[in-house]
Order: sequence, then structure tokens, then C-alpha cells
Amino acid sequence: MKILLSISFVLMLTGNALYAGTGKGEPFGNKRFYASWGYSRGWFSPSDLYFKGTLNDKNYELKVHKAKAHDRPDFNHILPQITIPQFNARFGYVFNKIKGFAIELNYDHAKYVVTDYQTADVTGYYGERQYDGNTVLAPDTFLHFEHTNGANYWMLNFVYCRTIIAKRNMSFCALFKAGEGILIPKTDVTLFGQRFDNKFHVAGNITAAEVGLRLNIRKTLYIEPAFKYAFCNYSKVLTVGDGTAHHKFRTAQIIFSVGARF
Repeated sequence: MKILLSISFVLMLTGNALYAGTGKGEPFGNKRFYASWGYSRGWFSPSDLYFKGTLNDKNYELKVHKAKAHDRPDFNHILPQITIPQFNARFGYVFNKIKGFAIELNYDHAKYVVTDYQTADVTGYYGERQYDGNTVLAPDTFLHFEHTNGANYWMLNFVYCRTIIAKRNMSFCALFKAGEGILIPKTDVTLFGQRFDNKFHVAGNITAAEVGLRLNIRKTLYIEPAFKYAFCNYSKVLTVGDGTAHHKFRTAQIIFSVGARF
């Protein structure tokens, strides 16, 4: 968290140095609230997956080392249901219009999928069977793991907005955000051939920083491309039987949103 806050602070100072004197007007205009909706692509670092529990009267404890994962954008499903793809929603309150400070509720419906059929180093046991070496992650018979009904990042962010260019009906701003939140996934997992499509539950925490550009059009509308970098700690994911899993990873997102000020 200290690193991300430091990065955000440096970016804020850099924005002040680069654009001091060029921006005119209040970055959020005369509005107190804003809301946006958008879509994203995501990338994930490899992560160690830990599984522990009892299944079919057999105890198991496994570690999948450096499992690779990818996103699932599902943009082809925007119509007829706009909430199926990886979407991003924001709702903000501007508490200092002159300095450009706001607080924001930040939600990302990201999708995390461990890549099927990859070969990974697996250690541990399932009943009397031992694992100690390269193993193919076969989704039907061994392991499939995904947060696709949402990795679901819920965050509260501090927001700084700096006007770069302001004209009569249009302005261009730089945005810097940092915050923390909780992870509420709905995990679909298959382990040793048994599938469990999970329930929504609080499974961990997230810390993130975000930078973006906002093009304000007239008094209300805006367009906002952004880049987000986060650290996710899923400390207790429910799996098959009475089992749980945990893992940590870093993630990056490119987000494109359309919003309104009011």
C-alpha cells in the first residue's frame, strides 16, 4: 500500500509540474457527483495456488506453483446483457472542486481464468496419492479454476483530477487514484473431477493505483481511458467439499469508460 500511495503522490506532483499554468477551470466543473460505465482487458502475474480440504472421504493438500492465468473479456456478449463482459463501474463524490479532490466507489467485474492444460509444478497429496513434479492441469479430471462470475474488485479510492486544457465546451484532465477494498468472487472450480460453482463471498483484499485521462464534453458527458495496477490477495476462496484455496497475484487493466457528471 505504501508503494502504491508513493507512486500516486509522485504522479500527482509530476502532473502539477508538467501542467502548472496550462489548465483553467475546475477539473470537475460545477458538479458534485459523477458516474461511469466501461469495459476492460486484464493481465495477471503467475501465482501459487494452495488447496486444502476433504473430498470423497480423502484429505488433500496441494500447491500449484506459478500457475498462469488469463482474462475472459466476453465482449461478444455485450448484447443483449451488458453485465456479462468484463465491465467497470465508478461512482464518485467531489468534496473539493477547486483542488480536484474526490472520493470514489470503484467496482471491476474482472475475470480470472487459470489456463487449462498447462504443465505446472504440483506438490502435495490427495489421499494416498502424492504429487511432486510437473503435472498437466487437465480441467475435467484434475483442476480447473476460475473467477469468471467475477473476480469482483470492490474499492474505495481517493481521486485527484488535474485540468490540462480547458476550452469553452471541452476540457482535458489527468486523473490519479489510489485505494483499497475487498474481493467478492464467485469461483468455478473443478478439483479431482468434481465441480463446484461457488457462491459469492468475501475472499480477500485488494490494493490498487489507477491513472487515466478524462475528456469532458460540454457540461455533463466525459470519456475516460485508464490504466490500473493492483495487488490481489485471495486469502479464503471456497472450493469443492469443505475445502478452501488461497492465492495472490498482481494484475494490470486497460479500461475505457463513458460517464456523466451531475
